[in-house]
Amino acid sequence: MARPTAFQSLLVPKGNGRLLVPYLVAGIVMTIALAIGGILVGRAAADAEALRSKSRLTVLVANSLIVPSLQDAPAGAAEPPFTPQQIQVLDDMVHRGVLSDDVVRVKMWTRDGTIVYTDFHDAIGRKFELDSADIAAFTLGTSSAKVTNLSDAENFSEKQFGELISVYTGILSPKGTPLLFELYFRHSAVDAEAKRISNRFLPVGLGALVILQMIQFPLMWILARRLTKRDREKAELTRYALDATGAVSRRIAGDLHDGVVQDLVAINYSLISNSSTLKAISPLLPSQSLANEIDQAGAATRRAIQSLRSMIVDIYPPSLHEEGLERALTDLLATATTRGLATRKSIGIPHIPNTDRDELLYRVAQEAVRNALQHSHATELTLDVTFVNRKCILVIADNGVGAELASVRQRTTRGHFGLNIIKDVVESAGGRLTIDSRPNSGLSLTVEIPE
Repeated sequence: MARPTAFQSLLVPKGNGRLLVPYLVAGIVMTIALAIGGILVGRAAADAEALRSKSRLTVLVANSLIVPSLQDAPAGAAEPPFTPQQIQVLDDMVHRGVLSDDVVRVKMWTRDGTIVYTDFHDAIGRKFELDSADIAAFTLGTSSAKVTNLSDAENFSEKQFGELISVYTGILSPKGTPLLFELYFRHSAVDAEAKRISNRFLPVGLGALVILQMIQFPLMWILARRLTKRDREKAELTRYALDATGAVSRRIAGDLHDGVVQDLVAINYSLISNSSTLKAISPLLPSQSLANEIDQAGAATRRAIQSLRSMIVDIYPPSLHEEGLERALTDLLATATTRGLATRKSIGIPHIPNTDRDELLYRVAQEAVRNALQHSHATELTLDVTFVNRKCILVIADNGVGAELASVRQRTTRGHFGLNIIKDVVESAGGRLTIDSRPNSGLSLTVEIPE
């Protein structure tokens, strides 16, 4: 097989690295987003669990320590208001088994808002208004927790402790009087427990995300390799087709130029010579009629020679490889002009040879001109080539009948690329082809090729 041309070498994919990058970045971003979301959700759940833990502790203290102490108080079961001896028993139990670095205050209320017991004795007997949440907590077996509002009058003695969490639960006195038992926890203690809970589950969640990413990346790599292999196979098939097409085109152009064209040139010279010989004979002889017919045959032969030479240039333009893109595009538009198409061009690219780019742009322009002449029924065509931001941009448009994009892309002329194949070729070369066409609005092609 013939060695691929520079234009055909553009068709080989550059590898799967660029294909993996967007998916890898998206996977990392998604993993980070899930990790942040998981941390936030996990911390909220840990905070809620820490409050539930303090509520369970309050219920446990109330039922296992406070209620038995009321039942076993001196002089019989204790009922509010408590006697000094009963308060002393409660103090001993509270200081020994309840108060700690985390629990800083204990209170016991009646339904009317009277504090019947607290380890801060100055508050015993004082009465405050209870809110609806406090009243609801009088129900036996229920509990509630909230951030302590230190500005409330009932919390005048707790301001010294800083931020606190109040937890309530309902209990019954030995004679069945509903009481509200309240513990004050340091906010920092609740935060510390929430962090401990969160830290137990956070590594598991983050580890699962990391493992998922580690599994996902090899799968993406395998998929990218398969896609790249498919693209390479497609590019190879296209390259082989172009290689075969180029070889056939060169052979046909050579055979036409060295065979048929030369034969027609020889016939033309022979006809001219015979016509001149006949015209030299006396004008009165009948041979003059034959000379005129020979002149007509010579003119037809010369037209055929010109048509064949135009076809040879169209099949394999020597000016592209010898004189560059601008000259080749000028010849291409000149050919279109001879066939009745008004053309205008503007070519502004660096005078730096780039065979790969030039041949690709010429093929696109050639297909666009061919489409304008054979399908669009256009009367005008404009061609602009510019160099912007290290990209060569070709814009070619006609004023033909246009068509729906689907039919434009599927349109393929025998022996030609067709716009659908042109699009594949441009994209395989790392460029981009944009087709804009609507019925009765002409056709516009925009090609961007990186330098």
